[in-house]
Amino acid sequence: MTWKIVADSGCDYRQLATPAIDTEFVSVPLTIQVADQVFIDDANLDIDHMMETMYATSEASKSACPSPDDYLRAFEGAKHIFVVTITGTLSGSHNSAQLAKNIYLEEHPDTQIHVIDSLSAGGEVDLIVEKINDLIDQGLSFEEIVEAITAYQKKRSYSLFLLKLIT
Repeated sequence: MTWKIVADSGCDYRQLATPAIDTEFVSVPLTIQVADQVFIDDANLDIDHMMETMYATSEASKSACPSPDDYLRAFEGAKHIFVVTITGTLSGSHNSAQLAKNIYLEEHPDTQIHVIDSLSAGGEVDLIVEKINDLIDQGLSFEEIVEAITAYQKKRSYSLFLLKLIT
């Protein structure tokens, strides 16, 4: 495989419906700690159980970003890698991905890796992942995709969201 698109679980996708040729998508999960239980934000997450646990405790819930090792495992096997993270203002995921990039490039200097801070979460992360996949499918070079995705981010609109307050 030549291409890999890696996103933390701030992206709603767990897989791409129609990945570009020679492209793999990998979701690297964040974790959520509620009381003494740790929930991994992947396809197996039982959201109902997690929410029941949250409502049953008065303790504050915590989240943790993927570790650099999580990203390093996700990078394996590709020559061109794009990493999309939830906004760096909400999570350390972007910093973790940058650290993993630097470590990986020391051992794999011929690999190209571009880490993108989505400056958002959820739907906008999904749009960036889809755009990268489309650009790969169009046959653009790694450098052309970096330029195109940078321009795409500059002219995108912003999403606002509200979180339900638990009292």
